[in-house]
Amino acid sequence: MSINGIVPVFDSIISQKLLKQNIIAFYYSVSENALGEITIGYINPDRFTGKLIYYKVIDQFYWTIRLDDIRVGDQSLGLCPSGCKAIIDTGTSLIAGPTKDMRKLLNAMNVDPSCNNYPIGKPLVFVIGGDEYTISVTDYILKKEMFGRKVCRALAMPLDIPEPQYYTFKNSGPAWILGDVFMQIFYTVFNRDLNAVGFALAKHHEKKLYYA
Repeated sequence: MSINGIVPVFDSIISQKLLKQNIIAFYYSVSENALGEITIGYINPDRFTGKLIYYKVIDQFYWTIRLDDIRVGDQSLGLCPSGCKAIIDTGTSLIAGPTKDMRKLLNAMNVDPSCNNYPIGKPLVFVIGGDEYTISVTDYILKKEMFGRKVCRALAMPLDIPEPQYYTFKNSGPAWILGDVFMQIFYTVFNRDLNAVGFALAKHHEKKLYYA
């Protein structure tokens, strides 16, 4: 996806055969006092733990993969009965989804603005290729102290992707965006050789800055 048919930088790099692997990998820190990392052409194994698992891109307009299910705790919300599209996007700060479905998700998350139910919050789970990617309450709820009071908000928002991009594939289902909130937890690799996106649990040594 580019404006006026201009060749993107990474496409230019690929055409010149400058890399052994045509990949870009992202590591997000969880503190503004610690640096994140982008690597071009290689993967940094020091930035993640466990196995890196790849999922095929199903829509090349965006980096889009198939999403099997969305759960809050053990409860499936029934938002992807035939599978959903999940866009992996560094340019979206939050988790985003179609308005009507996001309202259902936010209701299930039940985030109290005063943080009263914060200790009993349930994890948010995205199921991709049968694998579960779990985001804890501490990662999908922003908890701060403002004017001497605790304030909580869900790091999720409604966002309806306009046509025709939304319906690139027949029966594609809703288009969700797994942005920085997701990528902060999972080291993410965009692999042009495999036409796939890979995830592994990020390895963080720094502490989060927000009030807990």
